[in-house]
Amino acid sequence: MTALVVITEMNLQDEITVSGAAVATYGDQGGLAHEEVLSVENLLHILLIESSNDAAIALEEYYNAYRTEQDKTFVAAMNAKAQELGLLDTFFVEPSGLNVNNRSTAYDLARLADYVFQRPILRQIMSTQVVDIQSVDGVINHHLVNSNTLLGVLKGVLAGKTGYTEEAGESLILFVKKSKNIDDYLIYVILDSADRVKAARHLIDWVDRAYIWE
Repeated sequence: MTALVVITEMNLQDEITVSGAAVATYGDQGGLAHEEVLSVENLLHILLIESSNDAAIALEEYYNAYRTEQDKTFVAAMNAKAQELGLLDTFFVEPSGLNVNNRSTAYDLARLADYVFQRPILRQIMSTQVVDIQSVDGVINHHLVNSNTLLGVLKGVLAGKTGYTEEAGESLILFVKKSKNIDDYLIYVILDSADRVKAARHLIDWVDRAYIWE
């Protein structure tokens, strides 16, 4: 949802100076540096490929800096989009997913994932296994490795998105091709797992054995 707000509400070519507060956010994925300058598009890559909480906060801060009305904040835009998509059991209080008051369900996440996968830029980013991203001045390089470790390893996996908090456990959404048509895919949602990769492998294997696709 954070990524959806970014591509619909923000200019991908805008440049963002990363704040100390963003860098101090829990987790060090993405390796952002205080006061480095990155484009919105590059922060989007860092957000989705390495699941960077820092990038989520940097994007929110930049968005909110130009809004004066309480109902025009980044989080308000997230919740408005959730309502638009009919995600009745989904509610956000911040964009990184860390806060325990963020709420959703496997069903809502599957529907959200399907909508996101129709956006070409988000599909492309989520399907990227490894990429290098530079700061605007070219001084800092971010070597990004997708946190979805099944990408490029397990046949048929097109893309995905990982998540983790102590309260929610390991989570994973996967897009897995079920036929030769790349637009013919299944969405797997795994929540509260002790080992999301193992769970995903077992679930995909079971589906392959249980169903025949024409």
